[in-house]
Amino acid sequence: MKIIAPLALILALAACTTEGPLSATATKPPAAAEPKPDADAAETPEAEANLVAVAENPVEPVASVAPKPPVETARTVEEFDTTTPAERAAAAKPAPVAKPASGDGRLGTTVASLGAAGEPGFWIKTPLVKERMPGRLFYAASGRNVQVQLIPSGGSSGAGSQVSLAAMRLLDAPLDGLPELVVYTN
Repeated sequence: MKIIAPLALILALAACTTEGPLSATATKPPAAAEPKPDADAAETPEAEANLVAVAENPVEPVASVAPKPPVETARTVEEFDTTTPAERAAAAKPAPVAKPASGDGRLGTTVASLGAAGEPGFWIKTPLVKERMPGRLFYAASGRNVQVQLIPSGGSSGAGSQVSLAAMRLLDAPLDGLPELVVYTN
């Protein structure tokens, strides 16, 4: 046990370095592990033509947004929020005004916390509804609204709610706070 602990520490520290074969930035295997080129392969006319074609037509880097890593490897808020700009724009649009018979569709006020960051989309899990339906959240501190899916939480009346990361960001609500939100049905 006395030998294993220092060895484990050394290996852990080696993996944290910025250089070397164990570093996170290492993209190339050590030189000794590189395969040697096949001498006969470069001598054929077809292989030589391919090499010339590659040299004359270098690959241009793509100027698009890099794909987001899977949620399992996400570390930042931007990586966890997998919604697209089009989805955010649609969620920020005001809902069609259709007044329910009982008033303006206001279900009540809830204290909200950030829900599971790995669950994509615009949603709130709240005890204010008994069945899944479309709705809207309003955050008075920012004056913003967001269209969401209202999902029953199964909690007792007065229990708090959980809101998706994307909805919290669009509302400009603090991710580490407990904002008070007004919940409406569409």
